[in-house]
Amino acid sequence: MESAEVDPELAAMATIASALQNLSDEARSRVLRWVLDRCAVNLESHFELGMNRSSVASEPTSIAQSRFADVADLFASAAPKTDKEKALVVAYWFQVVNGAGNFESLEINRELKQLGYGLSNVTATFTDLIEAKPSLVMQVQKSGKSQQARKRYRLTNEGIKRVDEMLGGASAN
Repeated sequence: MESAEVDPELAAMATIASALQNLSDEARSRVLRWVLDRCAVNLESHFELGMNRSSVASEPTSIAQSRFADVADLFASAAPKTDKEKALVVAYWFQVVNGAGNFESLEINRELKQLGYGLSNVTATFTDLIEAKPSLVMQVQKSGKSQQARKRYRLTNEGIKRVDEMLGGASAN
């Protein structure tokens, strides 16, 4: 194969691999996030439909874990202003950073209380997040029949995107 042309896709991959090889994990994560944002790439749309959502969420988890030491660090970086934003940020901590499939509103409010921002009515806050257009949270389970029954929730893609935007604004220097 004398005059074999180099596949442009392979050449790009080789260039990227070379550029990233001497960077720390954190620096690589920042560079890759920048490239994805710059090129407006939505990774989820490129995955196969049959792929489990939790495996899609596991990739950004390592980025978030390396970026935030604890929930207080994430909270400070996002700088939420409203009760709904505060609940979203802590839910993001559980679901995206820690990889929990879903969470209870009780554990979100417990963390918020530890941070000094407990919600007066966590159920109403999560109802507002569900009813937002587009919905930021979805209820995935309810144990019991009463209104006070324990409920489990999951951030929607829009909810994750909203916190990512809050973090992007906080980290843009």
